[in-house]
Amino acid sequence: MKTETAVLIQKHDRQLSIVFAMIIFLQFITNASDLVSKLTGISSSMVSLMCKLVILAALFYLLPTIYFRFNRPLGFFLLSSGGIVTVNYLFFSDNPYFMANVTTFLITILPMVVLILEIEEKTCLLEALHKASLCIAVICVLLILMYPVIVTSKFKYSMGFSNSLILPAIVLTSVVFEKDKPLWKKVSALIACMALTAAATIYGSRGALISIAVFFVYCLLFIYRPHNTSGLIMKFGGTTLILTGILFYRQILLLLYELTLSFGYTNRTLRLLATQAGHDSGRIDIWMQVIREIKAHPFAVRGINADYILLKGYCHNIFLDFSYNFGLILGVPLCIAIVVLILRSLRYAGVPHSRLQTVMLFSTFPTLLWSESVWTFTLFWLWLVLAVKDLRITWVRRVA
Repeated sequence: MKTETAVLIQKHDRQLSIVFAMIIFLQFITNASDLVSKLTGISSSMVSLMCKLVILAALFYLLPTIYFRFNRPLGFFLLSSGGIVTVNYLFFSDNPYFMANVTTFLITILPMVVLILEIEEKTCLLEALHKASLCIAVICVLLILMYPVIVTSKFKYSMGFSNSLILPAIVLTSVVFEKDKPLWKKVSALIACMALTAAATIYGSRGALISIAVFFVYCLLFIYRPHNTSGLIMKFGGTTLILTGILFYRQILLLLYELTLSFGYTNRTLRLLATQAGHDSGRIDIWMQVIREIKAHPFAVRGINADYILLKGYCHNIFLDFSYNFGLILGVPLCIAIVVLILRSLRYAGVPHSRLQTVMLFSTFPTLLWSESVWTFTLFWLWLVLAVKDLRITWVRRVA
């Protein structure tokens, strides 16, 4: 009986993991719908609709499994998020942006949270994400090699597309530094990660590049622990390359930018990094406007997405988001809680059972420090529920 239960759990984990990874892949295709449209002749709206229908069908197929695997952490998340939405609606119902983002939360974030909380064996999910990330990398390579003119010239800058590459690139980077992986898997993951980094560069998001680079440097310096001479040489060589890149980054980027210009292509990311490294796309102005409002009314609780009313957009910073929307009296404790969870995730970053949490952490930060809205950024909520669940498990064990 116990064996049959274990087999059933493994089967459910595989199903949930496959659907989760498939959603990540289809979100990538959705964000690349303009490019897919140019290459296939199918309208971008039809590409997006097809992806959404496939996701809906997969989730509908999983309903019996989702019902069977319902657990306490998922119930707590549903009750707490439902309570927060209800309270915010009762006191701040005049904010149209809030209801729009609630719809986004229900459609895009909630299904992913349900899946990740119901998967018991996280290594199964990591394997599925590894395969999905390789597929995304292959598509990026084919696009770059087969359609260089479309990729570099006709396809417009897309932050959504670039950000959809962050999780796959970080998953592949984690495989590169995973101790027990075969060499061929590590090499293939490294090549695929380089392809995704190239695609992020071509499509113009500095934020995506920085997120990928930060995780790679963190893994090399703090997670990778060589046990032989060749490993020590690799770590020393990698560290040397990183230091060289930091010291001469402007010259290297300027050289790459001039090289792309010689082929008749212009690249927004390389141009900004090489010639306007301090360009912030107006973020400092946004932050200063929010800070002035906080100073004027430090304890005012404005409600979720109140920054949308002020800015006609979002804060581009998670800590300013909390401080402005909830006032300092609630915002500061929330910010402290997030920092504590981040530090705790970093503390266990090298532990095998925390690999998925580490991947989600670096997929979320540093992006949320200058981009995305915390209320619509799926990866933040995936990291948050994993971090809180792990904290709860640790607390229960200590009490017992």
